[in-house]
Amino acid sequence: MWSARGKLKRGELSDARHSLEQAVREFPRSVQLRTLLTHALLRQNEDLDAAESALLTLLKIDPNHTEAQKNLQLLRQHRSHILIN
Repeated sequence: MWSARGKLKRGELSDARHSLEQAVREFPRSVQLRTLLTHALLRQNEDLDAAESALLTLLKIDPNHTEAQKNLQLLRQHRSHILIN
């Protein structure tokens, strides 16, 4: 996890995403790992479907996760804005 966090800080988003996806497979109920994965996906801004899916999965594990709720709302607003323009 620390390695992935460092990769996120350095902007190595693809590597961070890969490391976090592997970690989530090993620890699928880890809120902390899933939160970091959503950060990588959102910052990557390349696969919005994966980001939305990761946020929804995180919210299934922790329905009161305020950050995930807020990020999902922002992601959906961003997507609707793209569709309108």
